[in-house]
Amino acid sequence: MKKSLLTSIIILLYIIAVKGQITVLPGPEVNTIDPRITAVLQEINKDSIAASIRQLVNFGTRYEFAPNRKEVSEWIRQKFHSFGYTDACLDSFQLVNPDPPKDTTWQYNVIATLSGNSAPEEVYILCAHHDSYAHPDPELFSPGADDDASGIASLMEFARVLKKQNFLPAATIRFLTIAGEELMGATQYSGANNYVEKALSDQEDIRLVIDLDVIAYNPTGNPLVQIPFSEGETSAWTFDLVSSAISSYTDLETHAITGPEVYSGNTKAFMNAGYPFSFFMEYDLNPYMHTIYDVIDSCNMDYCTEVIKATSAALLIEQFNPVPQGLTDKSVADDIRLSWRPTANANHLGNNVYRSSQPDSGYVLLNQTVLSDTMYIDTAVTVGQFYFYRVVGVDQNYAESTPSNTIKSSLFPKDKNLLVIKDSKGGMNSPTDEQVIGFYDFIFHDLVHDFINASDTDTINQSIIGRYRNLIWLSNTSSNQPSAYINHRDEVIKYLNNGGNLFLVNFQPSYIIEGNIKNKKSFSKGTDFYDYFKISNVYRGVYGMLSGACPVSTGYDSLYVDSTKGLFNFPGHIKNLETFTEAPGGKVIYLFDSKYDTSTVYGEMKGKPVGVEYLGDDYKVITLSVPLYYIDSLQARNLVEFIVNEKFKPGVGIDERSITSQEIMLYQNYPNPVIEETVIRYFVNEPATLTLEIRNLYGQRVAFYSEGRRDKGIYERRINMTGFPGGLYYYLLKSESEFHTGKMILLH
Repeated sequence: MKKSLLTSIIILLYIIAVKGQITVLPGPEVNTIDPRITAVLQEINKDSIAASIRQLVNFGTRYEFAPNRKEVSEWIRQKFHSFGYTDACLDSFQLVNPDPPKDTTWQYNVIATLSGNSAPEEVYILCAHHDSYAHPDPELFSPGADDDASGIASLMEFARVLKKQNFLPAATIRFLTIAGEELMGATQYSGANNYVEKALSDQEDIRLVIDLDVIAYNPTGNPLVQIPFSEGETSAWTFDLVSSAISSYTDLETHAITGPEVYSGNTKAFMNAGYPFSFFMEYDLNPYMHTIYDVIDSCNMDYCTEVIKATSAALLIEQFNPVPQGLTDKSVADDIRLSWRPTANANHLGNNVYRSSQPDSGYVLLNQTVLSDTMYIDTAVTVGQFYFYRVVGVDQNYAESTPSNTIKSSLFPKDKNLLVIKDSKGGMNSPTDEQVIGFYDFIFHDLVHDFINASDTDTINQSIIGRYRNLIWLSNTSSNQPSAYINHRDEVIKYLNNGGNLFLVNFQPSYIIEGNIKNKKSFSKGTDFYDYFKISNVYRGVYGMLSGACPVSTGYDSLYVDSTKGLFNFPGHIKNLETFTEAPGGKVIYLFDSKYDTSTVYGEMKGKPVGVEYLGDDYKVITLSVPLYYIDSLQARNLVEFIVNEKFKPGVGIDERSITSQEIMLYQNYPNPVIEETVIRYFVNEPATLTLEIRNLYGQRVAFYSEGRRDKGIYERRINMTGFPGGLYYYLLKSESEFHTGKMILLH
């Protein structure tokens, strides 16, 4: 059966399934051929790629500190210009030579752009590096035919064909040739870092980055090509996309790379910034790489041509049916709310949502018709059950895209008060489990709570912690020692995203949260430590001796080391603790105290923060680097009772300061339950254009209100519900950048 006919049959079956409300599985189960993509790939010319490789090799060297480095970049720019990319330009940045005389030089990326006609702000990047390196003297001769003239020549060939065919993409395709990649390990910077910094500053909406690096060496005709398999939240879907392109449009076969190799080269800069990425790399790595023998005679041009066809196909698939990105969930007592990023791509009709009880199979379609929205509320869920969700895009012909990342979710009813987790054995002075658990029994005696000894049996999962309003995580470990928290980082962050309250205690919180083992470390946006725990820097003096923690915030009790539990040589002191610098939103609550003077190595940390709190209306978290086991038991007891009964009390910390990161905030309607009329109030923090919707239990919109442009302030909408059937309803307040939901019951 021809693949074009198979495509039509699949589309027809899909339409029948949706109209007839039949459960189907998400694609792509069968690889299909799009004639629009085939038309582009047929124009890709092996001889054209080979000619460009030869011209790059003819420079003699493209070493990043060679005098001709700008000449190389200018030649690439002119090639783009000859194809019709009149906006092709050099993007310059400075780099310090790691070798004597360690002078500062200018480097030059090259950028050429094919703008999208319906989604120009959504950017897909194809990149490769144009510098080369070879022993013994890279300035004298460094041909770099495979590494990475093959990537540059292939990238340019795709660019040439798109212009030749007058291809008009829905979203923007950007070609980026990168300078300074080869010595990135020595310089700690490259053209990729330079581009990413500017993209973050400009808030560029990068939907996918594909890198081509060493794609032409294949002396045996092996069909395998290496692509990354990433388990990260932003890039996991790219493996399915690229694998589908490879199997549908080429004779190549996929070989998945896992481990450290996934996060290297140009893609590392994009990955660290949170952009979805993939790359192509030859299966048999070139033994002549970084030598004077990396010449075109060692390149397999048939193989190289197939690689760029696969790359081009992946980018074109995204043009015609983009994968939904940014799938997230928010769980409450009795429903799970999914949301994902919108797209302006004109080929995109809507989305389908699938659910399963296991991650890799058994997915069923949840929505009865294609969703035009970017959210879905699943009410058919049960406490204690895990659910796995995927979203697929649907194009104008009802064909489905590659599935999004899979997310694991469960209800977070928070119907219990407190869960205390002990997650480590031993600690300073090697206390026994019986001693530590006995101490915890005493300090939590008057609080209703459940206890898990995760250092003994790790039974923690999100369906368990989601039952509790408050979570206290106690650890006596330091770096390089086992901690259960490390295995549950994602589940704890999901708990916070769903409005949980967390008190976390550890000698070195940055180790169990971020894996940091350095004495001094900075954290920025995009890290859990900065974004959730509101800490931007840590410092640990290896000889610093703490005798206690002085409170600097109202209500907190002093914390001083139990004289029977301190260090033998330094009575009344413990060591190896981190101090913090609070990030925006964080508030210092405790300072390091010591009996030693600040002029000594033992007292140098005196007066530095060891406790930080964030009390938002979204979640609450308190971080302390003074393990409670070593503190006077009455003071420790007072602290946990104060935190649970006062700091984690509903409403504490909810003020204008805590909502400045949100554009809007939605309040509970009143009265609720509703008899006839109800009032929905909301707060606007920044000017925004708003809409308000009412949806029934099945997610169908039953009322819509345009609230218009609102300035900062509190507003309300009075709604008459007498014409609606009784039952459960959701109300949704939306702006251009966020949405909030509430729930109400109508009684008749």
